[in-house]
Amino acid sequence: MGHISLWAERTIKISFYLLFFITPFIFNPGNSELFELPKMYFIFFCTIIILTTWLTRSVLTGTFIFKGTFLDIPLLLFFGSQLIAAYFSIDQHTSIFGYYSRVNGGLLSLTSYLLLYWAYVSNMEIRDTKNAIRYLLSSAVLISVWGILEHFGVSPSCYLLKGELDANCWVQDVQARVFATLGQPNWMAAFLVAVFPLTLAEVWNLIQKRNYTLLHRSVYFYSCFLIFIAIVFTKSRSGFLGLGAAIAVYLYFLLPQKLVFRLSYLLIILIAGIFFWRYNFADCFDLNPNQLTTSAGTESCKIRAIVWKGAIDVWKNNPVFGTGPETFAYSYYNYRPVEHNNTSEWELLYNKAHNEYLNYAANTGSFGLITYLLLITSALFYMFNNLKFEIYNLNSNLKLKIALFAGYTSILVTNFFGFSTAVVNLLFFLFPAMAVSLTQQTTEYKQHWLCWKKVLFLIFVLCSLFYVLLQITMYYLADLQYAKADKYGKKGLYQEAAKEMKNALFMRSNEPIYYNELAEPTSFLAVSQHELGQTSASLDLAKLAIDSSAVAVQISPYNINFLKNQSLVFARLSLIDPVYINQAIPPLETAAKLAPTDPKIHYNLGVLYERKGEKQKAELMFKKALDLKPDYQDSKEAIQKLQIK
Repeated sequence: MGHISLWAERTIKISFYLLFFITPFIFNPGNSELFELPKMYFIFFCTIIILTTWLTRSVLTGTFIFKGTFLDIPLLLFFGSQLIAAYFSIDQHTSIFGYYSRVNGGLLSLTSYLLLYWAYVSNMEIRDTKNAIRYLLSSAVLISVWGILEHFGVSPSCYLLKGELDANCWVQDVQARVFATLGQPNWMAAFLVAVFPLTLAEVWNLIQKRNYTLLHRSVYFYSCFLIFIAIVFTKSRSGFLGLGAAIAVYLYFLLPQKLVFRLSYLLIILIAGIFFWRYNFADCFDLNPNQLTTSAGTESCKIRAIVWKGAIDVWKNNPVFGTGPETFAYSYYNYRPVEHNNTSEWELLYNKAHNEYLNYAANTGSFGLITYLLLITSALFYMFNNLKFEIYNLNSNLKLKIALFAGYTSILVTNFFGFSTAVVNLLFFLFPAMAVSLTQQTTEYKQHWLCWKKVLFLIFVLCSLFYVLLQITMYYLADLQYAKADKYGKKGLYQEAAKEMKNALFMRSNEPIYYNELAEPTSFLAVSQHELGQTSASLDLAKLAIDSSAVAVQISPYNINFLKNQSLVFARLSLIDPVYINQAIPPLETAAKLAPTDPKIHYNLGVLYERKGEKQKAELMFKKALDLKPDYQDSKEAIQKLQIK
C-alpha cells in the first residue's frame, strides 16, 4: 500500500506542475473557441486527476488529508454567494456551466478552482511550491519568447496552424500587439505581469548570494528581461498599470523599515498613478456621440466605459443577488446604454463587463461582490501579515512571498480593466495557496491496512470521479463536433452540419447552443427539400428546426441570439408556407423587450412587419431603429422605400 500512496502523492505534485506549465500553451483550432475553452477543459481534467489521487491517498492513510487555512471561511462565503445567485439566475444552465465560449466563471469552474486551492494547501510542501514556481516561470518565459517572435513576424502559432512561419494566420495584427497562445494581448499581459515578480525574486536571490554559476545567473536575468519585453510588445495599458503596481509593491518591501521612507515612496507612487491615469484613461469617460467613432474605430477604453455604465445599471436593478453567474451577455442587453450604438462595435455581443468587480456586481449582486471583495481582502491581509512576520524573522522564503503578494496585487489591477481568464483565475486562487504552503510545516502520514469498508468506499469514489471525467470528456468531444458543424454550415454544407450537430447532442443533450445550431441547417434543408418536391421530408425537417429552436429558447429564455435565430428560422420556413412569417414576429418582439436599445432588432422587426403587409408598424420600427442609431443607413433606406410605395 505504501507504494500506492507514494504514487498518489507524486501524481498530485506532477499534476500541479503540468497545470502551471502546460495550461498557458493550450489552444486548439478544432474547438469552437481556440484559447479559453480548451484551457478550461484541461483545468477540469487536472482537477479530477488531483481530486482522485488526493482522496485515494486519504483512504490509504486512514485520515482525510486536509489542512485548514485562514481563507477557508472567505472562500466558502464566496462560493455560497455564487450558489445563491445561480439559484435565482435568469439562466441556470449558463450559471452552472459558464458562458459557452468561456466556460470559465460558471459554478463548475469555480468548484474546480476551490478544489485546487484546498488540494494544493493540503498536499504541496515548501519544496513542491518552489518547484511549481519554476515550472510557472519556465512557461512564462517560453510564452514571452513566443510573443517576441510574433512581434517580428514569426509566429509559432501560424506554423502549427498552417505550417508557415509568418504572422498571417490571424485576423488581428499580431505584430502590433502580441498575444502568443493566450488569445488576446490584455490576457497575455495579465498573465506575464502576475508572474514577473517571481523572476524579480530569483534575481534578488542571485544578487544576495554568490554560490550561483554564471549560467544560472544568466538564465534568470534573461528570463526577467524576456518577460518584460513581451509585456511591452502586448501594448496593454492595463498590463502596464498592473506591472507598475506589482513593481511598486515589490520595491515597497525592499525599502528601509523607517516610516518616512515608506510614506515618501507611497506619495511618489500616488503621483505617478495619477499622472498615468490622466494621460491614458481620463479621456475614456468622454462619451460625446460625435467623438465616439473615428475612421480607426472607437477607442477601446471608451467602449469599456460604456459597458461599465451598463453593468452598473444591471447591478442597480438587481442589487441583491444579481442576474446569475455568467449571465452578463443576456442582462446587459436590457440596460445597454444608447451610446453603445455610436461606437464601431455596436453590433458585437459583450459577455463580460470588462471589469471583474462590476462583472460580479452585475451577475451576483451586492452579496456576491461583497464576498468577492472579502476574499480578496482576506488573501491580502494573510499575505501581508505573514510578510511582516517574515521580515522580522528573515525567513529564507521571504522573497517568494513578496513576489506572490506583488503578483496577486497585479491581478487585482488588471482585473479592474478586464476580466479573469482561465490562466489568470488559476493564479488568483493558487497564489494565496502557494503563500500558505510556504509557511506550513511538513506533515507525515502513516499508512494503514485497508478494511473492506474502506476498499468499497475507495471503489465508489474512483467510479464516481471516473464518471465525472467521462462526462467532461464527452462535453469536450461534443464541442469538437459543434465546431465542425459550424464550419460546414458556413460553407453551405447543411447536410453535414446537421449530422455533426446531432452527434454533438448525442454526447451532450442538455446544451441549448447545440439545439440552436441544429435549427439553422435543418431549416435550410427543409427549404431545399421543398424546392425538390419532397414534401414529407421538408415537413419533418421543418418540425425538427422549429422544435430544436424552441428547446434552445426554453432552456435559455433570455438569450437574445436564440430569439433572433428562432425568428430567422420561421422567416426562412415562410418560403415553404407563408403562414410561418406570423410566427417569426413574436420571438423578435420578445427580443425587443429584452434589448430595448438594440437598433438592429427593431430594424429586423420592421422588415418582418413589412413582409406581413403591416406598413405602419414597419415604419414605426424603422424610425425607432433610426432614433437609437441616427447613422443607421439600412433604416434610412427602408423608410424611403416605404414612403415611395
